[in-house]
Amino acid sequence: MKTDRDQCEKFLVPVLGPLCSSLGKRKKLYDEMVKSIIDLIPNFDPVNVKLDFEQAAIGSIETKFPHTNISGCFFHLCQSVYRAVVRFGLKTDYSDDPLLAQQIRALPALALLNTDDVIDTFEELKQQFPIQRKPVLEYFEKIYIGEHNRASRPRKRPQFNVKLWNVHQGTLQDGHRTNNMLEG
Repeated sequence: MKTDRDQCEKFLVPVLGPLCSSLGKRKKLYDEMVKSIIDLIPNFDPVNVKLDFEQAAIGSIETKFPHTNISGCFFHLCQSVYRAVVRFGLKTDYSDDPLLAQQIRALPALALLNTDDVIDTFEELKQQFPIQRKPVLEYFEKIYIGEHNRASRPRKRPQFNVKLWNVHQGTLQDGHRTNNMLEG
């Protein structure tokens, strides 16, 4: 049976999803999984790979496929922000206060902007956040934007850079924003 590259990529995503989540965050296991894929499909060289926000998976893909465009899943970006809401004890406020919910949902919505506009827009959002809700904002800044350095130098490097989680171009090109079409 002949399979073209697009069909192969569409097939691999749902098959690998459950396997990836069972691996946890261990890079060695992701490396072994990627090696198995290469063994099964020797010429496999994906143009794009969409992942959850797991450093081990990102590192494995970057190592084995250095020319592959890696992007993060928008659903999991939103989920990450909501988990921060819960972690910082704001779940009830988030549910009861539409303005707060709108402000918090604006954080992952930054992924829909042109990458050049993300940092400036984040700074504008930052000015509007009420002080008691700052932990969610600070979490997002540390993980996805990069914290300010004290000595007015450029921001610290975030755990996940803007280009990884930004879905602006993909949205304009009618691409998928998630790694599971059932998620969005």
